[in-house]
Amino acid sequence: MDALKNEYRWSSSQISKKEISTGVVYQNNFISNGNISSLHLNQPMKPMLFFEDTQKILFIDNTLSALGEIQLSPLQLGWVTFSTPSNWGGIWLWDNSQKTLYRINNFGEILLSIPNIRNNRYSSDWEVKWMEEDGQFLYIRDNTHLFVLDMLGGITACIPVSEFKETWLIDGQVWEHKDNAVVALYPKKGERVPIASQTIYLHSSGIFFGENYEMMQKWP
Repeated sequence: MDALKNEYRWSSSQISKKEISTGVVYQNNFISNGNISSLHLNQPMKPMLFFEDTQKILFIDNTLSALGEIQLSPLQLGWVTFSTPSNWGGIWLWDNSQKTLYRINNFGEILLSIPNIRNNRYSSDWEVKWMEEDGQFLYIRDNTHLFVLDMLGGITACIPVSEFKETWLIDGQVWEHKDNAVVALYPKKGERVPIASQTIYLHSSGIFFGENYEMMQKWP
């Protein structure tokens, strides 16, 4: 869901959006761009799609129509596996082939490059599995660590984890799926929201529960 609680669903190259206020459903198929790897809803009027298989970023409007694109291959970055918009402007990219973190602007120009990031003082295989930013920190998770980076790419915290689990950034708090619960990982740790006995909805602004997302209430 975006900040307006509009619901998005996607599979392969198809995406749909249901507006909470009107019930109108929009649909589009971006088959010429490949399969959708990730959808970012930081800006509800300008969502961002990332296509790993074609190394392309696509901006769409609130009706799911294409607005513009960034072709990553001409930038000669290597192979980008993760992208996430930055609230400081631009887009973070993880180049898995060169183990390099980039931030580019919306025109595809490189603003920041941190090469060989795996050779820092923390031991890690840097097989990145998840990456999100909240305007204060950039969070990167691999198989063994959760890294917290500042807006210049400097590591401010490193939290060991036993293995990669499904991870979310919710209102400045990193959570993971563990043992039939959603468990807080950073900065608070150990808080649990059980999911076996109720339906929960994970949103960037908080955790909600209810019979359906139109009637959901914020937890706790």
